[in-house]
Amino acid sequence: VRYLVDLKVPAAGTRCPKVATTDAFGGLRDELVDQFTKGGVPRKVAECVVDRVVDQIGEERLTELLLDTDNVDELSKYVTAATLQCATGG
Repeated sequence: VRYLVDLKVPAAGTRCPKVATTDAFGGLRDELVDQFTKGGVPRKVAECVVDRVVDQIGEERLTELLLDTDNVDELSKYVTAATLQCATGG
């Protein structure tokens, strides 16, 4: 998740472990918002970005993209578009 803020791609072949939870989104939304705010993004904008990406591609696909570092470009495309919309009040 941190690579979304730092814009540094993890090492090739790196995988994040899946965590079994009773919550379908596994608290990932809050973690994403926290990572963005720790990176200097205002909380309101961070929440907007995460919510827009989830609305666009769904929680399951977002989780897949976050766990598979081979899809950084695809994830970045969604996050960048949502950031531009949210930062301009859209």
